[in-house]
Amino acid sequence: MLQSPMRIWRSQWLAFLWAVRRALALRDGVRRRTALAFAGLYLASFSVYLLLSHLGNFSGPALAVLFSAVHVPGAWVSRPRIRPAAACRSGCPAIASLDRFGDRFALSPREREVVCLLLEGKSNREMEEALFISLQTVKNYVSRIYRKLEVRNRLELMNRYRAVSTETLE
Repeated sequence: MLQSPMRIWRSQWLAFLWAVRRALALRDGVRRRTALAFAGLYLASFSVYLLLSHLGNFSGPALAVLFSAVHVPGAWVSRPRIRPAAACRSGCPAIASLDRFGDRFALSPREREVVCLLLEGKSNREMEEALFISLQTVKNYVSRIYRKLEVRNRLELMNRYRAVSTETLE
C-alpha cells in the first residue's frame, strides 16, 4: 500500500529534526555545521523530489538522478576530514624527541599522532574527535602502539617515552 505524499513528507521532516538534534549535540563546531548543512540539504532535496514526483513531469530514472545529484554534494560536504600528520602535535611536548622515539620503534605518522595525544593525557573519545576517526580505530592504534613498544598501559608508555628521550639526551 502506498503512503500519501504528506505522510511521507512528515516522516522525512521527523528524520530532519532528528538529524538536527544529533548535529546540535556534537561538540566540534566544524562537524556540527557540516551535519546541520547536510540535514538541511537532505530536507530541501526531498521536498523538491516529492514535488516533482507529484507533478508527474519526470519519470522514475530522472527523479533518481535528481535525488542523487542533490545528495552527492551533501555526501562530499560531510566527508571525513583527515588532519595532516603535524596538526595535532602543536601542543605536544618535545616534538623532536617524539620523532626520534617514533623512528626507534618504527611508528607510522598516524601512530605518532596517537602517541602524542596519549602523552598529552587524552582519552580515547578525545582522540576520536581530534583525529576524525572512529573509536574502534583509536583502540586499534593504541593496542598496536602498545604491542610495538612492549607496554601494557598508558603509564608504561609514558615511562618508556621518558626513558628513551633521556637516553637520547645523554
